[in-house]
Amino acid sequence: MESHKFVTLLDFWVSPFGQRARIAMAEKGIEFEYKEEKMAQKSELLLKMNPVRKKIPVLVHDGKPVCESLIIVQYIEEAWPEKTPLLPLEPYQRAQARFWADFVDEKVYEMWDPALEIKRRRARSCQKGVHRNPPSFGERIGGQEIFRRQNIWLR
Repeated sequence: MESHKFVTLLDFWVSPFGQRARIAMAEKGIEFEYKEEKMAQKSELLLKMNPVRKKIPVLVHDGKPVCESLIIVQYIEEAWPEKTPLLPLEPYQRAQARFWADFVDEKVYEMWDPALEIKRRRARSCQKGVHRNPPSFGERIGGQEIFRRQNIWLR
């Protein structure tokens, strides 16, 4: 079909939610353009396509955005029905598949969000801890051990 020609995925390579959309498109054999997003510096396209949440992934199909990974997977299933189905045909089995997808979403988010917060805290800590006049090795400043790495001292 001609209308399925222009498909773009706005994503971040490590995102498990984006991976879900990429896997669904691969299973269906859908060709798409991949656009890597920088999460610290969101593109104008991302902000335009997902103005409410401003998050990835976003599937852009013929200029129309579809946001949120589970919704993207459902959209892919409905927009390309002639391709291999992603879910079982029997309603109960489909419900079970959706239950487990939701469960995984919940667990991944529980692990993902704290990991990102730890990374943010470490970055802030490193920014505060750079010293111009390094103390001697093993010295403590403000109760924190100091380590030397390539002539830059961090606490």
